[in-house]
Amino acid sequence: MLLVALYTFLVGIGILWAIFIAKTHRMKKMSLKIPGPKMLPIVGNGLEVGRTTQDFMHYCEMLHKKYPKICRVWLLQHLLVFINNTEDYKTLLTDTNLLDKAYFYKYMQPFFGKGLVTETGAKWLQNRKYIAPNLNVSVYKSNVQIFNKHLHFILNKLSQYVGGQEFDMYPIMLHLTMNVSIAITMGKEPEESATLEAMDVLTSEKDSIVYRIMRPWFEYDFLYWNSKDGRKEAKYVERGWKNMNVIISDKTKDRDEAPNMSPVILKLLQEKKEKNLCTEQYIYEELNTVIVGGSDTTATALAFTAWLLSRHPHIQDRVVQELQQIFGDSNRPATYEDLQQMQYLEMVLKESMRMYPPIPLVARTLTQDYKIGDHVIPAGANLIFFIKGIQNDPRYFPEPDKFDPDRFLPENTKDRDPLSYIPFSYGPRMCVAQKQGMVMLKTGMSGLLRRYKLLPGTTPLSLDYKVNLTSTTGITLLHHPNLEPPTFKFSSYCD
Repeated sequence: MLLVALYTFLVGIGILWAIFIAKTHRMKKMSLKIPGPKMLPIVGNGLEVGRTTQDFMHYCEMLHKKYPKICRVWLLQHLLVFINNTEDYKTLLTDTNLLDKAYFYKYMQPFFGKGLVTETGAKWLQNRKYIAPNLNVSVYKSNVQIFNKHLHFILNKLSQYVGGQEFDMYPIMLHLTMNVSIAITMGKEPEESATLEAMDVLTSEKDSIVYRIMRPWFEYDFLYWNSKDGRKEAKYVERGWKNMNVIISDKTKDRDEAPNMSPVILKLLQEKKEKNLCTEQYIYEELNTVIVGGSDTTATALAFTAWLLSRHPHIQDRVVQELQQIFGDSNRPATYEDLQQMQYLEMVLKESMRMYPPIPLVARTLTQDYKIGDHVIPAGANLIFFIKGIQNDPRYFPEPDKFDPDRFLPENTKDRDPLSYIPFSYGPRMCVAQKQGMVMLKTGMSGLLRRYKLLPGTTPLSLDYKVNLTSTTGITLLHHPNLEPPTFKFSSYCD
């Protein structure tokens, strides 16, 4: 029996080795002509990448600085080609033949399904064309009203931290954006228990996704899902879909009780189903993508912006002055028209997302050989666009570590390469809700600054990659009521 087990094991190893050789031989040969760090047999550069996602972030930064054009890295059987200049960004990200996401995006599918983030090819393009034109100004205006309602709740919740110890802003902002995303997408008020469950599952699932990314041998599903970590993730996925059923179900509050809400995405997906263009499962997957994905990126941007403003009081004061010009002593909530006047706040948000892009990298996979410059990248390679690297590159942004919103004054942007700033990605796969995201960011940050003065905490950032950009030490700060003259009479809005 022992001999049979040993024989089976050796045969399995032999099959995997044969697959490895067949899959990598041609790519290995072609990739040698692309610059990059020295490789070891079999593992490639796997040992120098490190064991954690923080190590991986540092490695990406090192590669961007050392190889200003292009470089290749091997992680066991995966060829990663880092594109480190804006000229090639434009060529590759705008190519409509390069729409397929890199291999590790499939690790998101158990949780997200095949929505706009993970789907590829003609089906993805069809769905995007169906949804994108319907995200317009009338939708944004109604969504501002929804955001204000939930902002009211979060601003009151923040009062418990006034004058106290430093706190992590990210989970509080995630609570806000998750509630708003559910309300906007579903056209009904979320149940608090469902929101908190979604937040908890999201945090756990992101840990599982990056854990698998950092272990290339777990590309093989039969190895991963039969491992302890795979079984653990399976429970998160089950919880997540069960909770999404609660969120989507009409068993919570009826949509007729919320006539001001505009569930555009839901209506479009239901319309597609009626025309036999999609299934019920696809509707669930797309709604989950919109709710969870939109919440996380917006919360990340709000938290990092608050952190930066707490450490740059003169910039915070300029934002408050702009808000005073718009609202005076009024206690009314912001309107869509108010948001259009917040030009300096928009510059602040852009500069924050330049320094700390919510999604620090995006990636594509090649289905055929591709010539870029002097190099031919083989089919099967994964193209890595390290957005954080390009947006913090002194070639495009002098003194990149300096927080300077004036970089986004019209006179300072007119001659800048547009590909040097792409926090929402670029080209056909650019974020479909980019404008909606800016509406949410302006509404949230303006409400926060009308109510509170942000002060710095003592805990430094420790950046990490958890699908989004995050900090292992939290994004911490302190705050006090904003009593700078003239005093905002904001109490009636927040009570």
